[in-house]
Amino acid sequence: VLDAWESLLSRAGGTRIDLPTLLATVREKARLLLRRGARDGALAVLERAIRLAPGHPLVIADYLDVAELAGRADAIAQLV
Repeated sequence: VLDAWESLLSRAGGTRIDLPTLLATVREKARLLLRRGARDGALAVLERAIRLAPGHPLVIADYLDVAELAGRADAIAQLV
């Protein structure tokens, strides 16, 4: 369901994309992946969110938390 919603929001075309809604969807998707133990998948989803909103503090915090859990110092270093 989240994949379909994210796809719909991303394909808004000429209309204005509701960035807060899209980011909330992507963050929730990452949380669900993390709960299922898919740390790398959660990190990939959050990387996509960072490309959408590079300076968003909640996305950055989520990304750093997941990168730390995944033991991905390289991912943390990319952000610094």
